[in-house]
Amino acid sequence: MGRLHYIKLPLMTLLIVLLSVTAASAFSDTQGHPSEAAINKWSAEYGLISGYGDGTFHPNDSITKGAFAGIIDRMMHFRAKSDPSVFRDIAGNYWADAILKLHAYAVFMGENGYAEPSAPITRQQAVTMIARTFDFAADAILPHYIDDVNIAGYARSTVSEMTERGYLEGVAGDYFRPDDPITRADVVRIFDNIMTVMVRTPTPLTQNVTGNVLISSQTGATLRNMYITGDLYIAPGVIGTVLLDNVSIGGETRNFARGASVETRSTSTPPVLPPEEEEPEQSFPVTPVTPADPGNTPDSGKTSIDPGETTHDPGRTADSGKTSDSGKTSIDPGETTNDPGRTTDSGATTNDPGRTTDSGATANDPGRTTDSGATANDPGRTSGDSGETTKDPGRTTDSGKTPDSGRTSIDDGETTHDPGRTTDSGKTSDSGKTSIDPGETTPSGPVTPSMPENPENEAPTNTPTYPVTPVTPVTPVTPAPANRDYGTLPNKPASQMTVRDVYTPGQTTGQYFTFQGSRIPVYAGVKARNVYSGDFVWRSGHRLRYVGSRYNAWFGVDVSAYQNRDRSNGTINWAAAKADGVQFAMIRVGLRGTSTGALREDAYYGRNIDGAMAQGIQTGVYIFAQAKTIAEAIEEADFVIARLRGHKINGPVSYDWEMKDSSYRVYGTSKEMATACAVAFCKRVAAAGYTPMVYNSRYVCYIKYDQGALAPYMMWYPQYPATSVTYPYPNLYYQMDYWQFTDSAEVDGIGKKIDGNIWFKPKS
Repeated sequence: MGRLHYIKLPLMTLLIVLLSVTAASAFSDTQGHPSEAAINKWSAEYGLISGYGDGTFHPNDSITKGAFAGIIDRMMHFRAKSDPSVFRDIAGNYWADAILKLHAYAVFMGENGYAEPSAPITRQQAVTMIARTFDFAADAILPHYIDDVNIAGYARSTVSEMTERGYLEGVAGDYFRPDDPITRADVVRIFDNIMTVMVRTPTPLTQNVTGNVLISSQTGATLRNMYITGDLYIAPGVIGTVLLDNVSIGGETRNFARGASVETRSTSTPPVLPPEEEEPEQSFPVTPVTPADPGNTPDSGKTSIDPGETTHDPGRTADSGKTSDSGKTSIDPGETTNDPGRTTDSGATTNDPGRTTDSGATANDPGRTTDSGATANDPGRTSGDSGETTKDPGRTTDSGKTPDSGRTSIDDGETTHDPGRTTDSGKTSDSGKTSIDPGETTPSGPVTPSMPENPENEAPTNTPTYPVTPVTPVTPVTPAPANRDYGTLPNKPASQMTVRDVYTPGQTTGQYFTFQGSRIPVYAGVKARNVYSGDFVWRSGHRLRYVGSRYNAWFGVDVSAYQNRDRSNGTINWAAAKADGVQFAMIRVGLRGTSTGALREDAYYGRNIDGAMAQGIQTGVYIFAQAKTIAEAIEEADFVIARLRGHKINGPVSYDWEMKDSSYRVYGTSKEMATACAVAFCKRVAAAGYTPMVYNSRYVCYIKYDQGALAPYMMWYPQYPATSVTYPYPNLYYQMDYWQFTDSAEVDGIGKKIDGNIWFKPKS
């Protein structure tokens, strides 16, 4: 289930006049306005939206669809253009050229051959067009607004995604007001939330940037001796070279330009991304355990890094078909669908009489107004990468926009499992990172801070076919007891609980291994990984088969509402899934938003739990967690427990806490607090009679969690090795109970691009 940010746009009369930069407030009517700084930046400084000849900006005025198209085109410099015949009402219109460019890129779609360039654009229409512009893929989850029922079906996913990313913050009174005309100030503010800096000229940029950067200079740009904490976007119209000279990027490089090349240079001392701001919290020393006889080796030797570690943001499907721009779905205006009765033309068509759609959304719901080209998230659509066909009769596709499986691109192979986002597999690897050597011993000392998670994209080299004796053996660790003691929480209000109340720090062995330049302690009492490179073989349907001798292995899936929405009737066929080999299932119950922090239930959790259990499939559940405090973790546990009333399960209840980057609300959470939240959740669900489990990405496992304190609880680990790797295996120091090994399994009754898992059941 990705980062999140801002937007803005101004309205012009006939001709756009770029204003010269002024030192103070650029306009006489914006002084003291909440968006004054953003207006000055994006109008006076960047020239993206103009004011009026009398020195005013009219921040609260509406903006037309044509003018809005002009603003986006000036930012992105689209090059391709649709045939003028696609719209009947733009001949001679000042904005015709911009509208046709946006139409060619599936951003502006119109309705039934009309663009309505002079009509005001609504809030939901503008947000949808912005999301398409930057390819912010999203799941069709209901946004958390008081008036969310009024949001059109085509816009729900993008409004939800933009809200979760933090780009639409500041909506008065928790109302979205989808059909209100968007104001010039609102537009500017949204763009400002999305992009911290827009590079408009080839003049070298050397300042550090906290946030995202857009290269809008058509002749290319030079970035030198700096860091960018967010993502780097390259606009479609850039045809020159983008030189990254000694630049560190905390997020992704998303190259939307087919004519631009990106050159990277580095020095021996590249800029260092700023460390996370840790919340002040109690910390306490960890007493190392005196090393025992080093003659025993708990692991099979050096674990080389495997590509594709994934995080488990609920419900996202990874999109393995994207290009190396790390998430931009290539747009093919000529794409057709195989759905009888559906028409695909250069614009979205609606098959429902009486429904009005504005600038091009695909309408699937009678009477609903759709806007510029959003593809409605109607059940029955098959998620997937480019070229995948939809399965909903009568539904139209926008002009060739490649549907991605609803997920935000993240990192090569790394999938966050948040509802409906997509990861792409095309991101270039970040340099080198750690090969983990359980046999390496280093002097004890503090663990140095690490950059945000950015998993490697390098195929393992010299991968052993079976266990290899480490060069330097480490102290053996004792496996967790079979009858685990989950512990209980103190009898006090959750808001008063401290880290010390919740857990005792784990003991270390005195041994260390390295990860992303940090020294990671080995915890005593936590079983080291006991599966190796020769233990797995790929089967058809993107499935791995465990062929080792130490475990009984079961195949399972995890699902959320996204998989239900891909089914024509919203119902997974669990009988077919069982017949296709599914032995266990993890069902998403709900999630906490990465930005708003609002708790929301999965619309299909009850149907999925009952359906899987009825077929004799072992069934557990999970919640995508974003707790920053012990009280919030307990709230998340109680949220799950309350929704399990009336439903039987016989599998674990998993805590899926993720920290992808600074856009996540949990960014900066200390290791002690992150561990306390996980332990508090586990103790709470254990007290309710369920088996607790913790979902660990490699980064969270090593950097954010005390694994000694989590030893009593089951572990679920995500990492997606490529099918081309001859001997894939999970690359984690510790032994996991569940391994989420792919996001592309094919399962009858559910679909394609499904998260596949292996449960390692110890042989008695």
